[in-house]
Amino acid sequence: MEETNPKVNEASAADATENSMEQNNTTPPIVDNSLESIQKEEEVRAEDAITSANQIELSNDMIADEAQLQEEKEEEMPIESYAHLSKIELLDKLKNLAQTDEDGSAWQDVRTIKAAFYELVKEEQEKKLQAFIADGGLREEFQSEKEELDLVFTEIFKGFDQRRQELKKKKDALLAENANKKKEIVEKLRALAETANQGNMSIKAVFDQLHEHQEQWRNVGMLAASENRSIGDTYRYACDKVYEYIQIDKELRELNYKKNLEVKKELCDKAEKLIAEPSIRTAIDSIKQLQEEWKESGTVSREMNEVIWERFKKASDQVYARLKEYVDSLKTKHDENKAGKLALIQQLETLTAALPENNAAWQKMTEELETLLTAWKQLGFAAKKDNEELWNSFKGLRDRFFKAKEAHFEQSRKAQQENYRIKNDLCMKAEEVKDSSEWKKTTELIMSLQKQWKETGPVNFKQSEKLWQRFRAACDHYFDRKKANFADQDASQAENLKAKTELISQIETYQRLDDNNSNFENLKNFQNQWLNIGHVPMKEKDRLNNAYRKAIDQHFDAMRAGNFERTKENYRNKIEHISTRPDGKSKVNEEMFQMQEKIRKKEHEAALLDNNIGFFGNSKGADSLLKETKKKIESLKNDIKLLKEQLKMLRNINSVEQEKK
Repeated sequence: MEETNPKVNEASAADATENSMEQNNTTPPIVDNSLESIQKEEEVRAEDAITSANQIELSNDMIADEAQLQEEKEEEMPIESYAHLSKIELLDKLKNLAQTDEDGSAWQDVRTIKAAFYELVKEEQEKKLQAFIADGGLREEFQSEKEELDLVFTEIFKGFDQRRQELKKKKDALLAENANKKKEIVEKLRALAETANQGNMSIKAVFDQLHEHQEQWRNVGMLAASENRSIGDTYRYACDKVYEYIQIDKELRELNYKKNLEVKKELCDKAEKLIAEPSIRTAIDSIKQLQEEWKESGTVSREMNEVIWERFKKASDQVYARLKEYVDSLKTKHDENKAGKLALIQQLETLTAALPENNAAWQKMTEELETLLTAWKQLGFAAKKDNEELWNSFKGLRDRFFKAKEAHFEQSRKAQQENYRIKNDLCMKAEEVKDSSEWKKTTELIMSLQKQWKETGPVNFKQSEKLWQRFRAACDHYFDRKKANFADQDASQAENLKAKTELISQIETYQRLDDNNSNFENLKNFQNQWLNIGHVPMKEKDRLNNAYRKAIDQHFDAMRAGNFERTKENYRNKIEHISTRPDGKSKVNEEMFQMQEKIRKKEHEAALLDNNIGFFGNSKGADSLLKETKKKIESLKNDIKLLKEQLKMLRNINSVEQEKK
């Protein structure tokens, strides 16, 4: 069915009535059946139809321009650049928008702020990770907790998004309500057309009801875009049906024209004020609303139709010209930013073409990369179609650099770990012989260890000084002993023999208490006394040492046996209590993970000690060191046994919880 414009029919019917009145100088009848009257009416209808059609064409051109500019607006509407701000400044911006934005119009700004904020969070995490790796840590062991500032930002963003969703629901509900109201008005117009067709109402009554319904239509408000055209078409069609049966007399027509002209003048005034509106976004949204109101404002007289339309169109064009001017300036700025970012990409590519060879050079190049990143943020956005491609190129070069840096430090860390193992072995060997009285043989060995130390590469700076002090202390201890021994060796050894014999007797007769902590303290005191007594004659040394170790080990072995079962029971009570908490499952899983890590580390340590046994010689000093190492291995195995028992308890608890579910 061909669409009919109610405004064309309204004007045509009114002008036909006016021509008839001018010819007869009398009030026209409802229907003039004379051939001349019909011809004149058709001429007026044709002329008004051409005028209204031209207006509709101009209106459609404006709507097309509006649609095109609206697309540009959606992509290019002014959104402030936030990439140069700190996290605190971004949080302040978000708080301000959350307090001032009442209609959700700042959503794009909020999303941009969120993207900038989380990019900073990601960069902080990457820096912490790189520092952690540079200090000797493993990537998979890195853990980082969220800062309080990050949590506050997330909560405010969630609140803003929730409020935006609520506003959208209210707006959708209002649009649905408007659609129902306008559908009801269309039904009333259809009923009015049927009644007019039956001749049961006067022309004035029909006209009054028509304008009442039109006024109601204008007052309803906006519709959803998906329903605007379909409901509007049915409304205009219903109006056309009413106009087919109405002949408006001159006075009513002029009154209608005058009223419509006042409405259109008011719309022109509002449109002209928008030319000076500071906010482009507000101006465009408002001019769209005024254009919708213009479509529904009715027809004016032929002599005023073109004048008032040109006035409104001129104001609308000026508003859209402002948007076009802004878009053009924004494109220029985007092109400048694109050129700047391409230059930074080129600098970054040149900088990272040759990678550093030592740690200091890596650190220096990292600082240069951070300088380029700061410059990147200060440039602002390029065009939307270019932003992602530019960033991916820039980020790709950075990622390649940091991946290579991580590989370098991983290799360096492994070399330092191997150096640490060698130097730790040298410490153990020096400590093993530091109390040796085989002066000639031990002196040669200590000097050999010192030479090996100098030939071994560096270790992690956090461990270097401590390891050196340990090695130096063992060497100094030996040479101090050697010096003292030859100065006054025999005088003190007899007295030390007596003191150690008495101490062994005290240890053998010691009665253990019920409190193991007290027992440990007392046994430690015995050990400290033994170490402080000093050397004994060489022929008595092994006998005393064996008697001492036997006596002290008997107490420790007895305490460990009791502690093993008590430790298991205490741990069982602990995890059963944890499993009853609301977060018990996650805590049990976390405990299982930590327990597995402890077992892995102790098994690694035991394997390392077991491997070192093969390096021991056949000397007496080596035999003593071998015994001590085996003792450590046995202690580690006991620890592993206990840890595995505890891990088994955790798995049983986890299985029970799953069966309950």
